Amino acid sequence: MNIDEAETYGAEATLSLPITESVELSSSYTYTHSEQKSGNFAGRPLLQLPKHLFNANLSWQTTDRLNSWANLNYRGKEMQPEGGASNDDFIAPSYTFIDTGVTYALTDTATIKAAVYNLFDQEVNYAEYGYVEDGRRYWLGLDIAF
Repeated sequence: MNIDEAETYGAEATLSLPITESVELSSSYTYTHSEQKSGNFAGRPLLQLPKHLFNANLSWQTTDRLNSWANLNYRGKEMQPEGGASNDDFIAPSYTFIDTGVTYALTDTATIKAAVYNLFDQEVNYAEYGYVEDGRRYWLGLDIAF
C-alpha cells in the first residue's frame, strides 16, 4: 500500500562488550516512531514497522578454530493490515527468535558453518501478522577462500 505522507523518526543504540578474551556480548536497540499523515489511516503508525527492535549476540571463541554463538532477536508489536488497505487494521503481537550456531575452521582456507534458526520454533503466521516467518530451520555451509 502506498502512503501519500508519513512522518518517521527514531534512535538506535549499539553496544559491544568483551566479557573475557574469548567471549563477547553485543546488542542493538532501535526505536522508531511513525505516523501516517494522510489517507484513511491518518494518525496511525506505518504498517509492519514496530516501535521497538532489539537484538543481542553472545559469541564464544572456544578454540583457535571453533567459534560458537547465540542470537536473540526481538520484534515489538506492530500495526498489521487486516485483509488489505481498505479494511481496518490490528496490532500483531511481539515475538522473539533465538538462533544458535558454530563455525569451525577446517584449514586456513576452509570453514564449515552450522546453525539452527528460530530454535524454539516460534510461529509467525499470516493470519496473526500479515506475513510469514520461517519456523525452525537448519543451515549448513562451507566457505572456501582462494
